[in-house]
Amino acid sequence: MEKTIRTPGSPAVAGPELQKAVILSTKNARVAFLTNFVPPYRAPVLRELSAQVGTFRTFVSTKMEANRSWAPDWSGLDVQVQKSLSFKKLDRHPSGYTQETYLHVPYDTLPQLAKFQPHVVISGELGPRTIQSVLYRVANPRCRLIIHADLSEHTELGRGRAKEMIRGWMLKTADAVLVNGASGARYVRTLGVPETKIFAVPYATDTSIYADISRTNDRSDIIKLLHVGQLIERKGIVQFIHALVEWAKKHSSQGLELRLIGDGPLREAIRAVQTPTNLKIEMNLKIEYSDMPQAYAQADLLVLPTLADSWGLVVNEAMATGLPILGSIKSQAVEDLVKDGESGWLFDPDDSNAVHSALDRALSTPKEMIKQSGEQARRLAVGLNAGFAAERTLRAIEFCLRGSN
Repeated sequence: MEKTIRTPGSPAVAGPELQKAVILSTKNARVAFLTNFVPPYRAPVLRELSAQVGTFRTFVSTKMEANRSWAPDWSGLDVQVQKSLSFKKLDRHPSGYTQETYLHVPYDTLPQLAKFQPHVVISGELGPRTIQSVLYRVANPRCRLIIHADLSEHTELGRGRAKEMIRGWMLKTADAVLVNGASGARYVRTLGVPETKIFAVPYATDTSIYADISRTNDRSDIIKLLHVGQLIERKGIVQFIHALVEWAKKHSSQGLELRLIGDGPLREAIRAVQTPTNLKIEMNLKIEYSDMPQAYAQADLLVLPTLADSWGLVVNEAMATGLPILGSIKSQAVEDLVKDGESGWLFDPDDSNAVHSALDRALSTPKEMIKQSGEQARRLAVGLNAGFAAERTLRAIEFCLRGSN
């Protein structure tokens, strides 16, 4: 059974008539899109949007954050780098992990918007840029504001009453709110956003580069697991590896390989883990984004033991390649896309019994059945492409433009 992301008042799939109406209503609109930076997986969505609105300009706080290995790819996009102050900060989450993040303060947002004179502003995050976008919306009543709340209930635990009050003020000023999925929708509703203003726009990218690649013809009985992401506490990877080691010790006849793609401060702790002979851990700290489809194609399943993720695009990418997911319910992508026992195996990373149970169910599954689960995953994920996300965003833009008439 396939799962579909639905938001009240917003059907899961738009027909040609709705798509045409959105395009016709937005063909003369000037849209400003404000965000931290443009990662390579997001560029295809922005290109789709740019092709379907009159003028679409992306305003970024930085070309690329220092802890990212990607090179900026703005081909086909109108991008303006803002004057910004950037600060490193250390966040401690109620779940117990700490994470180094960046706070960007683009201090020229108001003059940039005044110069561009957009009909619609789409502002990412609930920080300084969105506060300035709200002020611009208040000072320019004919402009419409869409806030992208890139969050989930898990990522926002412990934010504090004062921050929630400020967020509530911003969200209530917005004409529409974009969320990644069901958890994000539940969160913004607690801050007073009515369902009619909420539009679910899951993270998406060009899935064809994953769906079109041939899977590696591997006849061995070794189960190959893949983890893609930073080696940081929030990803829960060290705890997962220890659980995997325990399972491997109890099932010495089953060969296992875990490949880690990504880098971070936990790499030495991972290297220090003592593994049994039937478990091999391979670390590929850096890999070109263009080489990722082949990396997925060489695996049997993706593991995502995250303690909190506002989405988790690796889930889309892996599923589009034909991999089932062994994943944490604290990833919004896992919660919304993966059907337990059909296209993957779910667990609560804070419940060790649940982790071991999911591991056992996944790794006790014959490889041929793992492949069948992956095919179910592929059928759902291939439709979550750049066009899908752009069309969902266009609905929100059209909703706002109708309200301004």
